[in-house]
Amino acid sequence: MKTFKDYVFDRLEGLEMGQEKWIQILTIFLKNYNNTIHSTTKEKPIDAIKPQYKMNVLINIRKKAQFNRTYEPLQVNDLVRTYVKKTVQTKNRDPRYSKEIYRITVKRGDQYLINDHRNRVWNRHELFKVPDGTDND
Repeated sequence: MKTFKDYVFDRLEGLEMGQEKWIQILTIFLKNYNNTIHSTTKEKPIDAIKPQYKMNVLINIRKKAQFNRTYEPLQVNDLVRTYVKKTVQTKNRDPRYSKEIYRITVKRGDQYLINDHRNRVWNRHELFKVPDGTDND
C-alpha cells in the first residue's frame, strides 16, 4: 500500500493534479507495478502468481526474511521506547515505538521492567534503546 500511495501522490503532485484525480493514474500505476521485478520475490507480480513461479517466489521470500536479528544489550537505567502493537486502524506512517521514553528499572535475562507504572514484563525485541541525553518531546 505504501508503494501505491507514494507513487500516486508523487505523480499527482508532479503533474499538478488535485488528489481527487488519483483514479486517472491508477491504470498506469498498476501496469508499471505488475511489470516490475521486485527485490524480494525476484519476479514481476504478474508472473509471481503463476504456478510455475510459486516455488521460486517462496524460496526468495524465505531468503529475504530476517530470522537472526541481534539487539544491543540493555542495562538498568537505559532509556527505551516501547513497541506499539499494530491494530486494524494502524497506518504505515504510524510510529512502531512509543513517543514516550522510559527507563529500565529491572533486568532479568532478556526481560525488563520499565518505569511505565504498568508492571508489564517487556522482552528485548519490544524495546528500542534511546541514546542518552534524548528528551521526551
